[in-house]
Amino acid sequence: HNAMYWYNSQSIPLAEFWRIYRVPIVYTYTELSAASGQHLLQASMESVRLYMPDNPIHILYHADSDNTTTTTTKNVHRHDEFLAWLQSRHVHIHFHHPVWKDQIEQMRLNGDPQTSHLFLHAGNYLGTWQRMDIPLFLETEYALLLDADTVIVKPFTLADFGLDLTHAIAMSSELNSMDQNPSNAGVMLMNIPFLRRTHKSFVKYVLRHADTGRFQHDSPSDQGAYLSYYRQTIKFMDSSFNRKPYHRLKGNGARKRAILTRKPPNENSGNNKAGDTFIIHFHGPKPHNYIQHILGGTCNKAFEFLCAKGVEQFPGALCFALTAFARATLAVDRTGRYCQSAFQIKKHGDGIVTQHAQWCQYILETLSERDQCVDPKTFFASIKKAFASSLTAGTSKQKEGVSESFPSQLLERQEPLIGTSKVSMEREFSQRAKSAHANSTDSAIDMYRIDQLARSEELESPTI
Repeated sequence: HNAMYWYNSQSIPLAEFWRIYRVPIVYTYTELSAASGQHLLQASMESVRLYMPDNPIHILYHADSDNTTTTTTKNVHRHDEFLAWLQSRHVHIHFHHPVWKDQIEQMRLNGDPQTSHLFLHAGNYLGTWQRMDIPLFLETEYALLLDADTVIVKPFTLADFGLDLTHAIAMSSELNSMDQNPSNAGVMLMNIPFLRRTHKSFVKYVLRHADTGRFQHDSPSDQGAYLSYYRQTIKFMDSSFNRKPYHRLKGNGARKRAILTRKPPNENSGNNKAGDTFIIHFHGPKPHNYIQHILGGTCNKAFEFLCAKGVEQFPGALCFALTAFARATLAVDRTGRYCQSAFQIKKHGDGIVTQHAQWCQYILETLSERDQCVDPKTFFASIKKAFASSLTAGTSKQKEGVSESFPSQLLERQEPLIGTSKVSMEREFSQRAKSAHANSTDSAIDMYRIDQLARSEELESPTI
């Protein structure tokens, strides 16, 4: 039997028994991105530290020192605070000054927003392309690129990627978990030496398409570029490293690495065990989008069908994903920053934090305190009904000249909301809402007004 080493894209047999082959994880970030994107990124990094505390984490950090529109005192403080937080989590920070930044911005301006929402936000668009320069900063054989909207739910090493590693890049599927075609760049295993050798030609290839931002592959932007340029060498990565909240949960660890179980669990059981899943990827809808759908609202038109699929078809998988995110994001911050930034509607230069933000925080806190989602369909339905009741009560009070919001007392509860039946859960929600509303004096924004504001103002959202 010939010896096998990582450098020739093959596995080490002893890695099956000595699980010490850590794979460095790398992220990209620009200060031009939306605030909610930063909170997602922090939650993702925190999940790495929760499950793989000693694993190397790298970040390509683009500082917006040249843009006076975003270098306000408030933003400078936020960025300094974020950099300090990264250092506290022992993240290797690589300051990134992409030489192709202006050309990529021109690509965005030339792109068609009807084909991809990425063309709408300069910061988010730049952030998706930062990954091109990762090979210039890392000195390692392999690295795993993670988008900010990912959460680790089980530890892994390089051995978990199988015996035959990619010579270039590896991706998993996108919409269909049973699809065996690499198609989603949100989680990407990168052969760093190979990508470094091809970096210059790859960048030239990308910039030749600056007039449209479209490539030979149907996928837009950076994803389309990677799938087109590396089409001869790209490999499929098991979907356990890129599980979506709208994917069916797989078994409970009975398989060996790349072998997928075909026996699905009961999706209404809310089994929160990781099973064969290593990474959850909030591709498309982000946690607050799903929460908005649970509360009876609608997601972005581009991925409303994915919100509905997660909430209505795979509530167990969604509940598991939201619980994993809740525990990670609350380990970073318990003051509700993520929900506040996600549900803040810009109006005449000021931000209005909607009633949804308070419910968002309440849901995340409740999920983080539960051992498992016993009955996710009932849980989601009860929340929707209680939220609608609170809006009705608030509107009624407004007509009487008294304005009030979803009460903060619900967020300060001493015990998690746990019910064993739909009736008992609805009763508990109702009792808490009535009790808190009797003492609340804050202003309320009903769902109809929120929907009207959302249509007329930009709601900040991180990249997909």
